[in-house]
Amino acid sequence: MGSVSSPTQPLLAEQPQATYHTMPSPTGGAGKSGIFVPKKIAILLAVVVVGAIVATGLFVYFFADRYESGGNDGGGDGNGGTTDPDFLKDVRLPTHLHPTSYDVKVLAKINEPGFPIDGWVTIDITCDTPANNITLNVHNITVRNTLVQKVTGQQVENISIVEEVFDLDRDFYIVKLSKVLEVNQIYRVSIDYQGRLQDDLAGYYYSSYVENDETRYLAVTQFQATDARRAFPCFDEPNYKAKFRVALGKPEGEEWVALSNMNSSGTTPAPEQPGYVWEQFETSVPMSTYLVAFAVARFKSVDKNATARQIPYKVWARPDMIDYAQKAAEYGPAILEHFEEYFKIDYPMPKMDMIALPDFAAGAMENWGLITYREEYLLYEGSQTPAATLVRIVYIIAHELAHMWFGDLVTPEWWNDIWLNEGFASYVEYLGADKVEPGWKWMEQFVFSDLQDVLYLDSLQNSHPISVDVYNPDQIMELFDRISYAKGASIIRMMNHFLTEEVFRNGVTNYLKKFEYQNAVQDDLWKHLNDEANTMQVQLPATVKEIMDTWTLQTGYPVVKATRDGEKVTVNQTRFLLNSTTTEKPTHWYVPLNLVRSSNVAGFDSTNATVWLYPNASTVEFTLAQNDEWYIINAQQTGYYRVNYDERNWEALNKTLRESHEDIHVINRAQILDDALNLALAGHINYTIALSLTQYLGQEESYIPWATTADNLSYLRRMLETTGKYDQYRAYILSLIKDVLARGDFKFPVLEDVPPNGDYQDVTEVMYKELIWGAACQMREPRCIGNATQLFRTWRENYDESTPDKPYLNPNIKGLVYCEGVRSGEAAEWEFVYKHYNNTNYAAERTLLLAAMACTDKSWLLNKYLDMLLTPETSGIRSQDVSRAFAYIAANPAGRDEAFKFVKVNWEKLKDKYSSGLSTLTRFITPFSIFNTEYELNLLKTMKDEIEGSLGSAARAMDQTIESVMINIEWMNKNLDTVVRWLEVNGSTVGPTDPGYPNDVRLPRHLRPTEYDVKVRARMNEPGFPIDGWVTIDMVCNTPADNITLNVHDITVNNTLVQKVTGQQVEDISIVEEVFDLDRDFYILKLSKQLELNQTYRITIDYEGRLQSDLAGYYYSSYVENDETRKEGSAESQR
Repeated sequence: MGSVSSPTQPLLAEQPQATYHTMPSPTGGAGKSGIFVPKKIAILLAVVVVGAIVATGLFVYFFADRYESGGNDGGGDGNGGTTDPDFLKDVRLPTHLHPTSYDVKVLAKINEPGFPIDGWVTIDITCDTPANNITLNVHNITVRNTLVQKVTGQQVENISIVEEVFDLDRDFYIVKLSKVLEVNQIYRVSIDYQGRLQDDLAGYYYSSYVENDETRYLAVTQFQATDARRAFPCFDEPNYKAKFRVALGKPEGEEWVALSNMNSSGTTPAPEQPGYVWEQFETSVPMSTYLVAFAVARFKSVDKNATARQIPYKVWARPDMIDYAQKAAEYGPAILEHFEEYFKIDYPMPKMDMIALPDFAAGAMENWGLITYREEYLLYEGSQTPAATLVRIVYIIAHELAHMWFGDLVTPEWWNDIWLNEGFASYVEYLGADKVEPGWKWMEQFVFSDLQDVLYLDSLQNSHPISVDVYNPDQIMELFDRISYAKGASIIRMMNHFLTEEVFRNGVTNYLKKFEYQNAVQDDLWKHLNDEANTMQVQLPATVKEIMDTWTLQTGYPVVKATRDGEKVTVNQTRFLLNSTTTEKPTHWYVPLNLVRSSNVAGFDSTNATVWLYPNASTVEFTLAQNDEWYIINAQQTGYYRVNYDERNWEALNKTLRESHEDIHVINRAQILDDALNLALAGHINYTIALSLTQYLGQEESYIPWATTADNLSYLRRMLETTGKYDQYRAYILSLIKDVLARGDFKFPVLEDVPPNGDYQDVTEVMYKELIWGAACQMREPRCIGNATQLFRTWRENYDESTPDKPYLNPNIKGLVYCEGVRSGEAAEWEFVYKHYNNTNYAAERTLLLAAMACTDKSWLLNKYLDMLLTPETSGIRSQDVSRAFAYIAANPAGRDEAFKFVKVNWEKLKDKYSSGLSTLTRFITPFSIFNTEYELNLLKTMKDEIEGSLGSAARAMDQTIESVMINIEWMNKNLDTVVRWLEVNGSTVGPTDPGYPNDVRLPRHLRPTEYDVKVRARMNEPGFPIDGWVTIDMVCNTPADNITLNVHDITVNNTLVQKVTGQQVEDISIVEEVFDLDRDFYILKLSKQLELNQTYRITIDYEGRLQSDLAGYYYSSYVENDETRKEGSAESQR
């Protein structure tokens, strides 16, 4: 499936990893079976948007033994369908039956209120073990009549039903029979049922769009992982493959189309429902229930030439968007043909349809022969759609088409091996993408967007093995995360390199041919790869199974430590964990190693393993050609591990980056930066080493090293933005990009820069420029701010509601422009962007606008935005986008606290609405991984205690988020001072009130007020209306710091006293300096000593002011009574 992960621009801000299901995280999303949008590619889209979620930062992006109760195996008393109540969470079906064919007829009355469904299903089943019952999966279906028959050739014998039981907790419909079913005998169960289309984006659901001021409805399916049971009674587990013959009811009229997995075999009347007809479809090949798909809509198609084997290929969309399906219709057939060649197996279905849906929880879904997509991930218009979205369209199409073999042709026996589907598709999608856009440096993008992205999540104690037992739908949904997708893809890529491409491809082809139309487990794949390795005489340290079990059955990954002694380099391994306080049993892997020396830089092209670390061996050695040369382990970062060097080699690499960075392969430049910054985060090396490596970037013109650095430095930004030390961070980022911005050819993008039809020669060049401009605006660089705000004003002035999508802005920076316009504007600018959101016809445009609406620093607008998320029917915000919009709001420091309250208060509503969507629920939890104080940690733990029983598929995300916050707190305690000192020395001088910067007016978050004692005397009868005031504030320290910052405006401070309060004891603290930052309304007190964590302090201020007449703050007003003007004082604090 494809999933939706969020776009991010890290130096900027992080955006939610998006999920296109084919994809979440504490930074992850749903899967590409649904599809994930990797956090890091998201970075791209976000760059423009988040780049502007300026100093607000957009939060930077989830398998099983079968329980068989006594009787399920056919023994005992023959009651094979019963299950012990103690195993309520074990929702596996009994195993005494298997289906061979389904005849499904479903008529959704799309034009009637409530969208009722009438359905009929006939299932032919074979008995494998004697039992006296039939158990099927159903959910929200009303069974009207059931008939069970014994089928012997042409003879049919009815079997009476003794009892029908609905086990709602396990979605079981249990039919108890009058006689025991016989082994190898065929039986037929026919069910007449009713239901309704729902709006929860799962099962058979309805969606809508507006055309010519008319709301039009459509019906469509999303069955993965366990939602076919919402559309028809079935054996809803992946191992139960069968042939399907489908008939769909649709309204009469040529404008209506009905689609399913197979070709239509004709239309017949529907006498049972006047005004409707039946669309009949050919019988399918054997497949799992989650791959069945229906669609009924008034859509049109782009019909491309058939593939070389004459496979018809169509792309469907609502009529007013069908013109934008051309690009997908060009990419699809070419990628499909490439995979036929790559896997050496013909595509097994008679046609391919791809359909763009207005509402779809996943990013895309690999239904065999009918792939469903969000509009944003299939439709493209060159002058409207960002290049980063086009990148996503290409690889999502490739991902879903790869599933036609991995997942559809051969399907995992159970969900514990879903990573085989998603990992393979997430790897080979880049190969398919390279076929149609060969200049876009796809493998570089893979390293950043998948490999480096998932290394962070997998370094948490609360990560999980790729293959893990699961027993119920909540656990299954947790597996559609970045571990299954991105880690799965990364270890498959690693395996490709140590086996060689030839062995890998031959082994995969043999595996697919052996298990076509069947189910398999990961050991089946290992066997075929091992057999091919033996045939080709590839030397391995163990069998493929023994090697890969260390990567799929264990959590995490190693850090390889390399230490030089003369010309000898000794290497060992330990598990890499970000939480340095974690203690656990040592974990080791079979680790493929190679080494590139400065005396032979051609070695970067050789990625085979030359040496292995063994689980039971402590070290291995390399020999250098020269004592003084630098070296790099893990050429092109093909291995799934981090590398730590001794200080001497770090210094040598730093020198090479500064003097001749192109001597090092671009992927390894990104690897060096990513490894070093994460090693520093985990305490393995000093931050001075890691940060020094970033100083060469002014010379770097490749996207991937910049993107890696931006993503990692965004962590520092999130930590520093709450401390009052943000200026130092900002100064350093500006120092990195100043030389780039000064280049004569580095212009702010305009519409004319976009090539016709989006025919970019190298899309990473565009992404690089977006990243730099996004960082510039976030850091309040005057030229960027000036360009963005001017373009926003001009766009608004020229806006025409009759043609809201008329191209005006370069699509690659308009997210940035929208965000900056909202951030620097007032309510009118926010409302204007919201109006455009409701006017625009483009899904990709709406995504940019959702992010831009979260850019405001006005908390009341963000609260309004949050309230809108609960009422999508009136706000216009589609259900599929609610979790994405929430993540944008929570990433903004101005909205973070309110977002937390929103989740806490509305959790049950969110759970009821979004628990069925792949990893959607987790996205209401993971944004809080940005918290970094003990106070916030306690809030999170308290919320977990309160909602733990209803966390469902978000349970692991909650544990990962809490762990991330603990890591953040430890970082603040151990690294804050070191990092700030380094930034102060190495950043350019940028004052807090430089042009364009005053709008960053958030207070540091290291203190939390608990109580105010305020006394104000306004002298109403005196000229000038003077004020005398006294305020005492008790506060608690959340993070150690040596300052207190308050907001003041038009107030004269006379005296200030700061005290430490411990019980009844009070200790004065001397003030070293008082600073008034007039641009930001800051009154900053620099103290003689550090404030202590969780300690209470008291500040007492004596001040003066005046009542003003501007209707703000404490102001005066007047009225006339008995010909006398009377004055009164009033307060207005909301601006």
